[in-house]
Amino acid sequence: MENRYESLNELLNKAASKLDRAANMVRDLNLSPENNIRKIGEALANVFEIQHQIYALRPDLKPDFLKE
Repeated sequence: MENRYESLNELLNKAASKLDRAANMVRDLNLSPENNIRKIGEALANVFEIQHQIYALRPDLKPDFLKE
């Protein structure tokens, strides 16, 4: 089951990266950035919440920049 946490974390990292790129595209295309970037930000916050739950169970997966 340990590998499943790693797989989920990796998948969430990829999702976060794609959402970040989407926010940039929304801005560049001027596609209602004030509304749509907020929506993407909410999705990113949800991804990060799940990742923090993973890190509580598997601190070894926590990126260095989040470690104290």
